[in-house]
Amino acid sequence: MSQGIKCLLEKNDPNVPCKADCDNKTIIINMNWKNQKELPFKIGHVIGHIANGDHGVQI
Repeated sequence: MSQGIKCLLEKNDPNVPCKADCDNKTIIINMNWKNQKELPFKIGHVIGHIANGDHGVQI
């Protein structure tokens, strides 16, 4: 949050991946992800897209 990154938590189909909306500095986390143990890594991955300065929506 100190970097201005917003986080949206959603409950989607278990196969819907987490996403990063890099243009709006927002991560979208699927709290229903099929493998709950992977969630911290998924969150880190999508934050990385924003930190790297990627553009558009990244999965």
